[in-house]
Amino acid sequence: EHKSIGDQGDDQDTESNDSFTICFDNVTNEGRCLWSDCELCYGSLAEIAVTLLKENADATVIGLSVLGCVASMSESTCDWRGKDTLGYRFCLLSLDPYPDHGNVPIPKSDYTARLVISPL
Repeated sequence: EHKSIGDQGDDQDTESNDSFTICFDNVTNEGRCLWSDCELCYGSLAEIAVTLLKENADATVIGLSVLGCVASMSESTCDWRGKDTLGYRFCLLSLDPYPDHGNVPIPKSDYTARLVISPL
């Protein structure tokens, strides 16, 4: 899915006239523990790849991750987990659906990523 981010007139709190499109490319690693096993599992995570498209610039691909056994990460964790590029910090807060059915794979097209994008 593609979302346009950037200069939106008066709705934007930044002085930049930059705009870009962000594309959720893929879930590159679904390594989160099952909900039912969270009490036995630590350090699991899921990783996604997103592409940032900016006019007159090469595409920028970044990887973002979210910890397992957490329904949604707090925005305060973006200070140390976020990725900084193009004058913004990108942070993955959640990736749904969360795995909880044994080894039943989740189709990649079923995933939804919730990001926080903030100017630096």
